[in-house]
Amino acid sequence: MTRDSIKIDIAGGLYHELCELPYWRAIRGSGGRAAAMLAEQAVVRLHCYAGLGEARGLAELDALNIDVRAHSGAHGVAFAYFHSLSTPHIEPAAGKDPPAPPMSVNGEVVLRFGMIEGDAVVHAARRAVYDPQTVYNPAPFGFNGSSADSWALVVNAQELSAMGRSHDIDQAATTVFREQRPAVIIVKRGPAGASIFEADGMIAHVPAYRSARTFKIGTGDVFSAAFTLWWAGHEQSASLAADQASRAVAAYCDAPHLPIATVPGETYLPVPEWPPGPILLLGGTATMGQRYTLEEARFRLRELGEKINVACPALEDTGVENLSIAAMLVIGDGLPLHARNLARELAARGVNRVDLTQGESHLVSRTKGIVTDDFATALYQTIWSACENALSPF
Repeated sequence: MTRDSIKIDIAGGLYHELCELPYWRAIRGSGGRAAAMLAEQAVVRLHCYAGLGEARGLAELDALNIDVRAHSGAHGVAFAYFHSLSTPHIEPAAGKDPPAPPMSVNGEVVLRFGMIEGDAVVHAARRAVYDPQTVYNPAPFGFNGSSADSWALVVNAQELSAMGRSHDIDQAATTVFREQRPAVIIVKRGPAGASIFEADGMIAHVPAYRSARTFKIGTGDVFSAAFTLWWAGHEQSASLAADQASRAVAAYCDAPHLPIATVPGETYLPVPEWPPGPILLLGGTATMGQRYTLEEARFRLRELGEKINVACPALEDTGVENLSIAAMLVIGDGLPLHARNLARELAARGVNRVDLTQGESHLVSRTKGIVTDDFATALYQTIWSACENALSPF
């Protein structure tokens, strides 16, 4: 099918995004990013709330030949991140301003995102994809009157748990199928890939694909956009569409430049079998900055998967003598001598090593393994390294 034969309507946010590490300033949001992502693969029409503050973002989308239908609403919504895995500060907060009147969106294929300013009532003659974008009482697809001949739900595990009122993902999916009747539920699992649940009881899994760098802001938007293209636009199977979406996310993580003209083929290798083996986290705690980085690394690693086992001797009463370690993350800033020696010894025994170094050139020159200056990249590479390495008893 050619680009002109695939027409996709997108209802989603057009928001300001700010990140300090790495530095990022953009007007994207779920709708703007999804539209830009698909600009060279489909005829795209974006429905969003926007005002004068979003003029630059609207001009960028216009340059991509995207038909933007801007509606009046709360202006200047901003997401501010410290690093690309951090929880954003959102201003104005959801619910602070009165909701704008809902948009009405009609099309053959529709991608609907949840939005801060208001809502979209969508009617898809063929297929719709719904990404609620919130764990706080996510509304069912048809609650506002939306309809589709067939529709898919794309969520992360926390969102599905909220919708299905269960921390058991299988049980939550069963509840959502019974109450909302989607054709497909896609559960995004970050470094573990995605799970596909179909109404006929079929369950499948697609892997994540390993990128050299990991820029996390907007990866969910890219996944939903690519899935919509392949499942709703090309009418491919849900498993194939999810796999294409996972590959597109890898390409975006490496270089968050849009549009993505083609979905990468064999460019990216799939992540080995999940779950990863145990991870050892090493770093210093002498200063507040060192302590914060170490605490944040441990917290975010555990947040990326319930089966991720992280040990950090500097933060907890953990003796490494009894650990079996699959990979280690070494944070170079203020790394004590004993931790440095331990990292070298483990690496010599075959434990995969990832170094987060930001100016510690003396460590880089002596390190065998993966070296990065980006926080999110370091965490993802560590998890993936722990997936591929056989357990190495200390």
